[in-house]
Parts: sequence; C-alpha cells; structure tokens
Amino acid sequence: MVDLRTANSAASTRLSRHINRKPASNIYHAVRLAEAIGTPLTHLFTVNFSKTNCLANFTSAAWQRLLARHFTPWIRRPPKEVTVTASEPAYVWVLENSGDLGLHWLVHVPHQRLADLETKLPGWLSTVGATPIEPAAIDVRTATSPRGAAYYLLKGTNPVYAAGLGVQPIPQGEVVGKRSGFSRSLGPSRKLALRAAGQYSRRRYVSWSAAPGH
Repeated sequence: MVDLRTANSAASTRLSRHINRKPASNIYHAVRLAEAIGTPLTHLFTVNFSKTNCLANFTSAAWQRLLARHFTPWIRRPPKEVTVTASEPAYVWVLENSGDLGLHWLVHVPHQRLADLETKLPGWLSTVGATPIEPAAIDVRTATSPRGAAYYLLKGTNPVYAAGLGVQPIPQGEVVGKRSGFSRSLGPSRKLALRAAGQYSRRRYVSWSAAPGH
C-alpha cells in the first residue's frame, strides 16, 4: 500500500457527516456549467473503497491524488490515433459512508476514450494505495440524466440546506477528509465568467431556511 500519511493536512483529517451548503451549491452548478461549456457529464463511476486495500482515513487523499496525477494528464492528452480533441477535466465527485465507503464520480468522458479509462482506472487506484481486491469495486454507468445523477450525489447534503437545492436528504455517514469536489473548469470562477458573458443565467433559489423543521 502507498503510504499517504505524508500527504495529510489539517483538511484531510477533518470528519464530516454531510455535504455543506457551499460544496453542495458548487456541485449543483457544476453539472449545469458542464452542459453550458460543451462537456456534459456523461458517465457515473462508482468506486467501492471498502473493496480496496485503502484505509478509510486515506481514501479522500488517495482519490484526489489519482485525479491530479493520472486522470487530469490523461484527459488533456488524448493519443494521436483517437479522433477527439483534448479537453479540460470536467467532473464532480462525492464520498459516502453508508455501510460501505464509496465514491461517486460524475465525469465527462468522450465515448472514444471510455474503454481506455475503464482499463486504466484499477491500475491508477493501485498506484495511490487503493488496489481493488474484488471485481465489484468499480461500477460504470452511462449518465443518461446528469442533472438527475447530481441530485443522487447530493443526497448527503446537510438537511438544513438540502431543500434550497430541491434535494431529499439521506444520511450518508462519516467521511474523513474532503467529502466532495469538482474540476476547476466547472468552479465558481467559471460560473461568474459565463454569467458575465450572458451564457449562464442566475438560478432562483429556494430559501435555505425553507428546509422542513428549520
């Protein structure tokens, strides 16, 4: 197993029980921004880290390392024989711990490159200390409705804020480290730039205080 202890920071040891307001809002918008910039989130990968040899405390750090060291260079540099242009990474992800420690990764993958990504992902997991020990550790599905998939990812949102996004909250357990994330291409700066260009309209939020019981 790769020792990730040297990569730990104060943030990576934080314990959370929910996705809070700002991260939830960022994921909500990221899926819509992906559509606006022409990189819709096409596939939902689920990694059951309980079926890998990665310790729970290091799972979030391991996943972030995989994205930075492996997926990002891979998506930016397609092989010459693949007739698809290079693109910036476009994705959102969420960690959950309701029985098994699992990760949902909603990501844009050109169809010409999907098979290669499915082949490479187990090896990438091994290099960051999360070697799959069962074939069922990884599941891949087409995201026929990315927005619907986003609501599924957001079910672990803090109930105080869930109603403001139209999410039905379901407890998703305790997670050590960063609980969710998104690619820079789909972040708040991109949202502001698109709004300034008139390419992404402002959403009319339900009041955060409108959640039942608050």
